[in-house]
Amino acid sequence: MDIKTLLKERDVTQGSILKNILAMTWPLWFNSGVWIIFSGLNIYWVSKIGTDALAAVTAGGVGYMLLMTPVLGIVTSVYGLIGNLAGVKDWVGAERKAKEIMAITWFLSLAVAFLGYFFAPILLKFIGIEEKVLVLAVTYLRIQAVGGIISFSLWVINTIIRSSGDMMRPMAVMFIVIVLNIVFDWFFILGNLGFPRWEVAGAAFASAASASVGAVIGFGILVWGNSPIKINLKEWRGFKINLLTLKEVFKIAGFDVLEMSGKVVIDLLLLRCIAFWGTASVAVYGIGQRLLKMSSTGGYDLGMTTAIVMANNLGAGKKYRAERSAWFGTALNIFIMAIAGLAFFIFADKVMGFYSGDPQVVDIGINYLKITAFGYLFIAMTVVLRRAFAGAKNTRIPALVTLLIMGIGQIGLAVYLPKIFGLGVAGVWWAILIATTINGLILAALFKFKPSLWKRN
Repeated sequence: MDIKTLLKERDVTQGSILKNILAMTWPLWFNSGVWIIFSGLNIYWVSKIGTDALAAVTAGGVGYMLLMTPVLGIVTSVYGLIGNLAGVKDWVGAERKAKEIMAITWFLSLAVAFLGYFFAPILLKFIGIEEKVLVLAVTYLRIQAVGGIISFSLWVINTIIRSSGDMMRPMAVMFIVIVLNIVFDWFFILGNLGFPRWEVAGAAFASAASASVGAVIGFGILVWGNSPIKINLKEWRGFKINLLTLKEVFKIAGFDVLEMSGKVVIDLLLLRCIAFWGTASVAVYGIGQRLLKMSSTGGYDLGMTTAIVMANNLGAGKKYRAERSAWFGTALNIFIMAIAGLAFFIFADKVMGFYSGDPQVVDIGINYLKITAFGYLFIAMTVVLRRAFAGAKNTRIPALVTLLIMGIGQIGLAVYLPKIFGLGVAGVWWAILIATTINGLILAALFKFKPSLWKRN
């Protein structure tokens, strides 16, 4: 197979559904494999600085995700808005929509960066972490916020390209980003090869700088590359905030942003519950969340593919193909995450021992993994099906379900289980397991038995 064939966009409204999903997802999986290596190295290098650094990156990372939620909401809207246009091969309309979405993204990135920089101390102080950890976390978040002026648009640009069925070029961009992040981490976290040892600040700088490079490359592909969606810079007046497009973005992204923002707030509340049990418990949660992201990355890739396939097929009026694609993606993700959950359960002591030499962190971490690993099956359902709803332009249902279960249910359990049963921080781990299980089951039931929720595309 030559390079031109690989770079050719795929028409997912025809042919084998499973083959289409796999063909579109494997470039994402390639990126994810490299990212998993990076993520493991990143947390390993940070752990060499100490438990305080691990806790700071955990807290700062939660704050960063709060800043990212409006941008990720725009990403969700791209699946539906441009994915539908790609489904009927309306490339002129796709270009126009892409320019208007980019204008919205740039304006939003400036606003979010400003707010993130100045409100970082207030946001992170809410968690209740120790003062020395707070100082490091604020530095981490501020660097990420300023870098976001450029880096935030990376995720929107890549999704615009992918919505046309072109998965290879974004794969190449993300490969460059990840490799740069690995190199920058090695240089700036521990100060190798004569570079300054910035530690936690170095981790933030590496992430922001590499993503910014990726954003510039991705925009160059839209302008000068051979992607089906092309942006003509000569018609620069197209880069404007169109009120109709803004309304469409808000209609799709509004609930998605509400859900993601709510999840970050929930995570902050959860961290507050965990912080009560000490810095070691916060560090464990940070390691656990990084392990979860590593093991669920393949599922997020399947979710992204599912959203694109759903949008393309619904745009072409092929609702049966859209539904089957969602269940294929869900089944594949359950298989992937079942393997990861089983591995973490069996090798919990070795996994935690790799990331920390602190006996207290290792002991708490083993308990965390052995309890929460069972929830991976249900997280697998949630990851894919919430993107399937997004591809059908319905983000309201997953948002409401998630906020209800993960918010009220999980936080309520996290507060009372340690008290009622004397479980200590293990009560929080049980709260996470129970909430993720119920969340996945409800989303699956709604998608299966209430098709009217996603067929009204």
